[in-house]
Amino acid sequence: MTLGWHRPCPRRERRTVEPPDDPESWTDEQWIAWLERVDADTEAEPEGPPTKHGRSTGVQLLGAAMLGMHQAIYGDTETDIVLVVDASGDPPDPETLEIHIDPEDPDASTVTVRPWLQDETSLPDDVGD
Repeated sequence: MTLGWHRPCPRRERRTVEPPDDPESWTDEQWIAWLERVDADTEAEPEGPPTKHGRSTGVQLLGAAMLGMHQAIYGDTETDIVLVVDASGDPPDPETLEIHIDPEDPDASTVTVRPWLQDETSLPDDVGD
């Protein structure tokens, strides 16, 4: 009697004749016949890379719940990437570039670029085309 999801595997009887103790006692034909029987009994090896079985639904749910609890308890652990570039002098044309910096809330800082106000002569070679 089996319990659970597994059922008993059918066992194949192997009636393979074992090679003799003295290998010289068999003829070449006997050896070839024995090798063909042994090769027929063996299962073929799977082709390609080994398969990776996925996790069960319960394990996936448990993992997602643990990650959610970690984020709820410890908060977001990813760091924000901030780029700071030092530049000397004023912008080339103050009318075309308007910057509002909010030191209290850097996310509220804005930059407005008005390229239509630039002269054709002040544009780089690749921009006006």
